[in-house]
Amino acid sequence: MEGVEFDFNVPRPSLPSWSPMSAPLGNGFPQPPIRVAALATFGLLLLLVTASGCVNTLAIASKVFMGDPKQPSAFRAVTGESLEDSEKTVLLYCSAPLIISDEFGSLSADLQEELIQRMRRHKVNVLPPDAGTNVIDRIGRFDADAIGHELKHVDYIMHVKLDGFTLTEPNSPDLRRSRAQGTITGYVVEKDDDGQRTVIQLFEHNFGTEYPVSHPIPTEQMSENVFRRRSVDFLADSLGATFYDVSLNSLFAR
Repeated sequence: MEGVEFDFNVPRPSLPSWSPMSAPLGNGFPQPPIRVAALATFGLLLLLVTASGCVNTLAIASKVFMGDPKQPSAFRAVTGESLEDSEKTVLLYCSAPLIISDEFGSLSADLQEELIQRMRRHKVNVLPPDAGTNVIDRIGRFDADAIGHELKHVDYIMHVKLDGFTLTEPNSPDLRRSRAQGTITGYVVEKDDDGQRTVIQLFEHNFGTEYPVSHPIPTEQMSENVFRRRSVDFLADSLGATFYDVSLNSLFAR
């Protein structure tokens, strides 16, 4: 995925050493149907290269040959389980230091809302944005252990912590390019037979995103509000791969 530091390896399908494409054809005999289909597909992809460009062609090619393969979520890679279509309840909380909040106001709340919307579209049983607010406001900071003990219906806690966020190029205030850095930490709330609850950290990884990747956008071509909204959307799309599987087709198209 362009502009994101996550690195997921996708296995490539191995091809047999013999195929109908390499079989000799005698004079006067029609071509085997498989070879005809393969040649037609190759011709179609060649046409798409000139019409759609490389990225779109890769997306279409992957769908033609492999269906619509998906990149497993980081959560699935760590736990072997999926949050999608699960009865397990997830609390997501996004935070940012004061230096970011002072400059960008509701940035962390906007990111949290966008991520929750995407998780719901992928059928993740995520709680509303204000689910942990009372606990966090009373303590004055994010505390996974306190949340896990007080919210009896929570199974997983996900904390997205923004450490850095900018909307312009360094030393070039007339050029817009957003950069975000931070950490995602996941916790599981385990319960024993006596009802005792224990909060255990499952994973923690850093992230870094950049939008757009190809070239910055001059300020006269896009307002700051529109660019900020698109930057938050891109960031939410990128971080969403932590919680739900993402089709390779959508990754190529991004």
